[in-house]
Amino acid sequence: MTLRDNERIVTKIKNVLERRETYFIFFIMCVVYLSNCFNYMSSTDTIPAILLPFSILDQHNIYLDNFIDYYNNSSNWWGTYFFTESRGHWVSSYPIVAPLLATPLYLLPYIFTKLMGIPVDMGNTTFFLMVYAMEKISAAVIAALSGVVFYLLLRELFDKKVALIGVFLYAFATSTWTIGSQGMWQHGTSELLLCLILLLLVKNIKVPKGISYVYLGILSGLLVFNRPTNAILLLPVLYYLLKSSRDNILRYGISLAAVSVPFLAYNLYFFGGLFGGYGGLTSLYSFDPEAMTRLAGLLISPSRGLFIYTPIALLAIPGFFYVKKIKEDRIRNVFYLGGLAVALTTLMYSFYEFWWGGGCYGPRFFTDIIPLIVIFVMFFVNDVLQNRGDGHKNVLIGAVLLLLAASVLVQVIGAHLYPVYGFQWGHGETITFDDQSKLWDWSDTQISQSLDGLFNSSNKGYRINIDNGTVSVSKG
Repeated sequence: MTLRDNERIVTKIKNVLERRETYFIFFIMCVVYLSNCFNYMSSTDTIPAILLPFSILDQHNIYLDNFIDYYNNSSNWWGTYFFTESRGHWVSSYPIVAPLLATPLYLLPYIFTKLMGIPVDMGNTTFFLMVYAMEKISAAVIAALSGVVFYLLLRELFDKKVALIGVFLYAFATSTWTIGSQGMWQHGTSELLLCLILLLLVKNIKVPKGISYVYLGILSGLLVFNRPTNAILLLPVLYYLLKSSRDNILRYGISLAAVSVPFLAYNLYFFGGLFGGYGGLTSLYSFDPEAMTRLAGLLISPSRGLFIYTPIALLAIPGFFYVKKIKEDRIRNVFYLGGLAVALTTLMYSFYEFWWGGGCYGPRFFTDIIPLIVIFVMFFVNDVLQNRGDGHKNVLIGAVLLLLAASVLVQVIGAHLYPVYGFQWGHGETITFDDQSKLWDWSDTQISQSLDGLFNSSNKGYRINIDNGTVSVSKG
């Protein structure tokens, strides 16, 4: 084979990759996210979300009545707080947007259960394993789809090289990996919906289309009812609407109402309030001086801080100030308001007494706004790469690479070694509303305990075990 032949092969491969880059991004993200397929990184919070699609397909309703007896009789779970009894039925205590959107992914597994005679019963080992396999697969697919959309968004803002760096950062250096892709919380779906909204906004500013307002209305409704705190993230959309014609505002409003009314009716009917099962959580917001401590915890706690688990997020702060370099003023304002939404979301959680997010790896509550945070990081990175004549360029690139490597390493540790389910690790103290000192203990952190799994096999993550037909989740 000659050198020219080799060059032709390389060129062909390069052309294929360029034409199918989104497919490769999706594939690579899915493979990486599922590489820890035997590790359990989710939470009992997600139980309704992983069962609801089977209820929809099997019982043709949104009730979880068929599963309540299993959880009442099982010692593996913390009671049944994740279910709510209302109007003679058991329903999810959490919003149902994410499981509804994931239901099509469950169709083939459900058909398989019917063909094989597998009962839709958590007491059946095969069905149990299928449920948790589908949680992994569904979360990974949703996160990977968000990565593809995020890449397309970055391509609207930056050149291909910067966009590829950005999607790598988003996919493997943030909680998109250890939270969004690992369990059916609402966060992965929030990321996907937010990415779609931002992409639509940017593209529609460049090339206006009336149908985009319909899509924006649909996505806005889903975003808010997926997680009510996401309402803050609609600030850029509201700004854009103020700059739009009456007809386009009407398109947005009708589609928003069409999506929102069913979820609003569901919340009012079963929970008697606008926020559904989250209505009772409003009492956990406390506007007191401790908010400053909680704010610090959200950012720098050794076992929850954003800047500890994703150090490169620090660059979002200077990156925000490079938004001014966007030439189109409406796009520039969209991201200015996106930055305000990030700040307000952070402030909101500093007033939330349950700021640490329960049993999870790292800063779970920041996952919803990771797309915006990474975009601001990429504004900084893009400026560094463009300033060829700057004598400090190599130093800045080195700093970016160091922060990126540290961020990826923390996520790898979590994805493959995370041993901590619930509120305990290491020395064994429990995190409570009255005592959160464990989250500030630098000698006993989640990350260090996860690393211990390299040397201590009994401390190497939670796994699903089968013993004489009995399924359980345990550590080691």
